[in-house]
Amino acid sequence: MAWTDRLRPEIIFNSPSGLAFKPLWKGDDISATKRLGRHAYPNLDKELVQDLGMNSREIPLTVYFDGPDNDKIARSFEAALFEPGPWNVIHPIYGLLQLQLVAYKISLEPVANGNVTVLKTEWIEPATEDDIASIPDPAVAVDAAVVAVNAAAIAETTTIPQETVSQSKAAGDAIKQGTAAIIGSTVLQDANIAAIEREIHNLANEPTLDLFAIASRVISLIQTPDRLVGSINAKIAAYANFGRRIINALPREGTSFSNAITASLIGQLFLNIITAGMGKTITSELMETRREALSALNAYLCFTTETQAALDFAVAATANNRIEQQFVARAHSGEMIATLNAAVVRYLLGAMFDLKIERRITLDRPRSPKEIALTEYRASKENADYYVDLFCKTNHLHGKDLLLLPASREVVIYA
Repeated sequence: MAWTDRLRPEIIFNSPSGLAFKPLWKGDDISATKRLGRHAYPNLDKELVQDLGMNSREIPLTVYFDGPDNDKIARSFEAALFEPGPWNVIHPIYGLLQLQLVAYKISLEPVANGNVTVLKTEWIEPATEDDIASIPDPAVAVDAAVVAVNAAAIAETTTIPQETVSQSKAAGDAIKQGTAAIIGSTVLQDANIAAIEREIHNLANEPTLDLFAIASRVISLIQTPDRLVGSINAKIAAYANFGRRIINALPREGTSFSNAITASLIGQLFLNIITAGMGKTITSELMETRREALSALNAYLCFTTETQAALDFAVAATANNRIEQQFVARAHSGEMIATLNAAVVRYLLGAMFDLKIERRITLDRPRSPKEIALTEYRASKENADYYVDLFCKTNHLHGKDLLLLPASREVVIYA
């Protein structure tokens, strides 16, 4: 079968509501672009590149309506373009495509070309339900990304130089300082945490460091969300506190810092594990409100942005060293961190649709929290206690407020 036999005689547009149009079409260029994470480093002529997949294909279609009623048909087609949802287009070359309209422009030339109306349309090819169904469960994707980040963090740690006694001692000191920063800002401590801390210190005092064992124990020390107290957002804030202590100890351009590459690699180890710990915490329990999920998302993204900026500063701090003594930020873990970020964003954005929305009301008279909860949540005998507890927790009620709230007090209801 030759290409002429495979070519369809016309292009057919079917709108979301089922309207069909058969304009003329001569041809257009189809394009698509790669999503790439590009990272440039001092004294390195090339860039490190992360392949983040393909964007949707961009498919412009310039179509022509001709004949005595071309203007009427073109107006009907234009009106149909306002329908929400994807169109089914039978393309002369590619066959059936599901396309989403991006923009259109009408070319009106009643004097020169009154018998033809031209519409320049721009479309993209969105992901289909089958594409979405093939994506793993969002929480599973986050957990898998956490595992990948941990593995990459361990791989990067084994590149820490130990050729000299001073290098080994610098690495050991940096590990102990990072561990002390974590322990010093941990709210809840137990015997297990103390035992892991002792193991890390003992390993860091060895003449030759077992970097694999050290990194593995740092993961155990940091990534245990149930050892942190409070809500998910409180735990994320605790992780951010851990990270900022590490960031403050990183080398920066213009500062005198012996063994800067070693300090940078150790700091990167802790920051990657902390970032993965945040992701693990976000999926560790279900959130109840959209505001809670949005707050978690903002906190996570702010921390990852701050972390990357700090590591870039550390790169500049070693830019004048010999090439083998220059720090390359996230040489192994960059792609895994990007994957984790995307998985966390997808998980939280997806979760928001299933969570409660916030409604604020101002009391017109003194009311008891129990009465408000039972009335506003339309609680039954079976779930009354749950909604009373939810109302008191989300409104941060303490002391006398648990008995009676005054008029003009603003309270939050989630429904």
